[in-house]
Amino acid sequence: MIKSANIIYAILILAIVHSICAIAQNTAKLTIHLQNEDFGFVVLTAHINKYYHDEEDADRIVLKAGSDGRVDTTLSIIQPTLFSLRCAGRLLTPNLFIQDGDSVYIRIYKDKKDIPRIHFDGDRAEVNNFWPAFMEESRLAHMRNEAVSKDMVSISRAERIRKLVDYLRQYVESYFEDIDIPELVREAADVWLSNTEATEYQNYIMDDYVVRIQYDEAPVIDSAAISVMLKYPLDIHDKRYYRHELYIRSVTNYYSVRAGVRHANDLRDGTETRGLNYYIVDEILSIEDKALRDMVMFGRIMLQLQIPREDSRLFGKNLLDIFEPHFIDKNYFLAAKSRYDKNKKLMPGRKAPNVLLDEDKTLSYYHGSPVLLHFWGTWCGSCLEEIPQLNILSKKYAQDLRIVNFAMEYSPPEKWKEYIDRYDLQGDNYYIANEDHDIMRSAFQVQYLPLYVVLDYQGTIVSISNTVGDGMISDAIERLLNP
Repeated sequence: MIKSANIIYAILILAIVHSICAIAQNTAKLTIHLQNEDFGFVVLTAHINKYYHDEEDADRIVLKAGSDGRVDTTLSIIQPTLFSLRCAGRLLTPNLFIQDGDSVYIRIYKDKKDIPRIHFDGDRAEVNNFWPAFMEESRLAHMRNEAVSKDMVSISRAERIRKLVDYLRQYVESYFEDIDIPELVREAADVWLSNTEATEYQNYIMDDYVVRIQYDEAPVIDSAAISVMLKYPLDIHDKRYYRHELYIRSVTNYYSVRAGVRHANDLRDGTETRGLNYYIVDEILSIEDKALRDMVMFGRIMLQLQIPREDSRLFGKNLLDIFEPHFIDKNYFLAAKSRYDKNKKLMPGRKAPNVLLDEDKTLSYYHGSPVLLHFWGTWCGSCLEEIPQLNILSKKYAQDLRIVNFAMEYSPPEKWKEYIDRYDLQGDNYYIANEDHDIMRSAFQVQYLPLYVVLDYQGTIVSISNTVGDGMISDAIERLLNP
């Protein structure tokens, strides 16, 4: 039942939905089944019409509620199968998301055991149909971009559009050589950007792309998303896209989500005893296509090794050992092992690289005290979100812990200093200019920001993590100070 008395038996709703994709030429019908524990169950039927740029209401999609009544919900279609969902003003992240034909099922659960069983009919499906993890990334992107969007005021919308279209053309031409790219990109961009009143999500995405382009950091766009934008559907087993880095990540996520669904099903049934990692290994090794299996084994190992957390990298090493005898193309294994060997430089028990901090000071200057190395950037929204927690940690251990902040910057030093003051960043601060990034990234294997590294009194690595909010960093500091 719908819990709120204000929405029981209320009238049907209209929700304005702006699509950022090029919608198919003919009218399409999509039935959306939305259920969550706060608002009950409702079925929405969307009649998605072609965009007509000269018609006032051409970009409106009518969503009609089912017999359960009205729900204070807006559903933003950001791709035909990826949704940004708001209920009563709250952005919700679905933990069950699957498409079956012309129906999409979305459900928000508080308890994994409540997730219903899902059955796959074969393997053939578009990658992004089974990608709930993208929703969480989208939610975090909202938060990050809110922090950086204030820096975009000097760039006009026309300039944003030009930068975005230029970038998309260059990007897609490099990945889809056999397609008439300029016309398709122009068409997709026109459809997206023709809305004079862009949705909040569109503005976030636009800002994110342009911020990254502005600092010469290429946006990460998955191949499935690009294919949808260009109305060019990908087949998950299309061998033309093997070895494409972004396709490898997309197809790896596809099988990882399949493993997650199996895990959730067994949790619900009370038969889960082996943990999610078992399901990931089993799902990947059950792929019959050997070339595809090589690619997914490689993709999953690299995914684990890239995450700056001890438990993730340990699982990556375990996968490397488990998958080694199953690789047909040994180049995949050698590439993954090379990444692991580089990561060993930043594993607990190893000495931290004695990098040069300024003309007469190296990292060994801090020997004699526990040290927390903090890699961040003024352009990194998630880094800025964590600074308040970092400052709490700094004040708690002010007498015993040295905090060293390395800003991996694209901005001039003046902006870096402004952000230090604005966020009251505690500790010793060092500016790492763009031309010096490679030195620091190589020394500390910095692949994601933020990155935190705890060193003991002699400069030995004790713990690494990509957040201060999970307890790993504070626990490591406590062990050093109170053995």
